[in-house]
Amino acid sequence: IVANGLIACVREVTKDYKIKLFVLPNQQQSELIAQRGRPWNISKLTNRTSIDKTSEALETFCTQITMAHPLLQILLSPPICNNNFVQQLAESKVLRNQRYQQAQVTNLNGSQQKALASATSHLLTLIQGPPGTGKTTTAVEIVLEWLRTSTAPILACADSNVAVDLLYKEFMQAGIRAVRIGANFDENNDFRSDKQYAAYAAFQSNKQYHNANGVRFNIIKRKISEAQVVCATCVGTMSEYLRTMSFPRIIMDEVTQANVLATLI
Repeated sequence: IVANGLIACVREVTKDYKIKLFVLPNQQQSELIAQRGRPWNISKLTNRTSIDKTSEALETFCTQITMAHPLLQILLSPPICNNNFVQQLAESKVLRNQRYQQAQVTNLNGSQQKALASATSHLLTLIQGPPGTGKTTTAVEIVLEWLRTSTAPILACADSNVAVDLLYKEFMQAGIRAVRIGANFDENNDFRSDKQYAAYAAFQSNKQYHNANGVRFNIIKRKISEAQVVCATCVGTMSEYLRTMSFPRIIMDEVTQANVLATLI
């Protein structure tokens, strides 16, 4: 709580644009509310959907045994965390077929080649570099290499819609079958050219919105099942379309712009 301010959730916005708030019940906030006639300035900090999805992801992360369990042990360990365990995790190798040979990529420089080799052989790789040094280009090559070794779906995410849109466009230009979940889905995924779009449009024009939403849901689910890479924001990965899916490989762009809880989603 900031000085002389309070934190609240929007409960309702009435037709005459009055805002009803739910305020955290504590002494300090009660005293502030009791000050009648006081002018207020409202600042939006976050939306409820993001908070709910982040809370759900954090609960799952802390209570279920998944591939992220070693990371959980590190994050929730006391300050005297076992450094040897952390080092061992960082150096863990991915089990691969002995006949596997990494493809020769000629459009990458030396540091990008090292990043590619690390990302395709280690459980976790952090690629760092100033703007314009080709991190996104390297990300595309990493995904192409992953697709050579497995047909399992890949999740590509970032904190902002702008960064996710850039990833999606780069994947499409590289000939990767990608689908963009979330903002502007219809424009990004050739929604209007789908074979079921006519049925969707007919339901919409007849105001049969429940049926239209059902057709749209089926279109999106099919496009996801046909895609090699699913692109979404960190919060967007909690979409109802992805709840039953599991992604053994994840690539996250612009990770320093995301907060820790968003990356856990």
